Amino acid sequence: MQWPTARRGYPFKRRQEARSTADFLPNDVCVSEDPTPQAAIDTLQGWVSIFPPQFEVLSPQGVAALFDDGRAHWAIEKLGGVHGLNVLELGPLEGGHTYMLDRAGARSITAIEGNKRCYLKCLVTKELFGVKSANVLLGNFVPWLEKNPQRFDVIWATGVLYHMTEPVKLLKLLAERTDRLHIWTHFYPDEYAPKEPFDRPLVGIESRDYDGHAIPHFLRTYMGAENNAAYCGGVDSGSSWLRRSDILKVLERAGFSDIEVAFETPFTGNGPSFALVAQRR
Repeated sequence: MQWPTARRGYPFKRRQEARSTADFLPNDVCVSEDPTPQAAIDTLQGWVSIFPPQFEVLSPQGVAALFDDGRAHWAIEKLGGVHGLNVLELGPLEGGHTYMLDRAGARSITAIEGNKRCYLKCLVTKELFGVKSANVLLGNFVPWLEKNPQRFDVIWATGVLYHMTEPVKLLKLLAERTDRLHIWTHFYPDEYAPKEPFDRPLVGIESRDYDGHAIPHFLRTYMGAENNAAYCGGVDSGSSWLRRSDILKVLERAGFSDIEVAFETPFTGNGPSFALVAQRR
């Protein structure tokens, strides 16, 4: 079969005459260079994490060493290790702690992320850094916990409690699914007494009952940050923070008799925070 001669201006001929493929490739979609880990990282912008130097990849906007996080090292040690354990990780963000749990020998990691962009970042992390024990799911972990009766050896919940509209509900759900729990969260100090009218991001305080105990919930707004492409907060337009003592009391009432606190920071621009490991003995 004889192929017809290309007409003047036919795309194949134009491509041969082009000075570079950049004239024709959609550079925001295609990659014309050899595949590299950095190319995969650069596909998604706004990384929070700083990657370990051995991977030789950079995130220009990275500010947090989440792949080598002292808080995570501390929690794994206090939990007695995670080797051979089944872990539920809530809000893995970019997969830094998922990577650490995998390297610490977790048998399986079910990681649930509600942010689409962060979910894709977790998949990049899983592929590039060989996180073989993780199964990353996209969706809201609260209804998932309500429907799924599965128990886990460890639940890992860093950076999620203060994004909840019903944080006590989440703590109760976690207590029903595990005897070992790690949390890092922001909170309001026990002595905090704002004056009305409230200034954003605090828009009000609401007292809610928990087993006969009134617990103040500090209602906050994201102030429009949820409309930003780099947003990595909760699935709702606002959240409710708890006081430090109320977080601990809810866990104690749920049967966690051994609670250790570390990495506590005072009131800063983002609010005070602490890490804890809670266990039933």
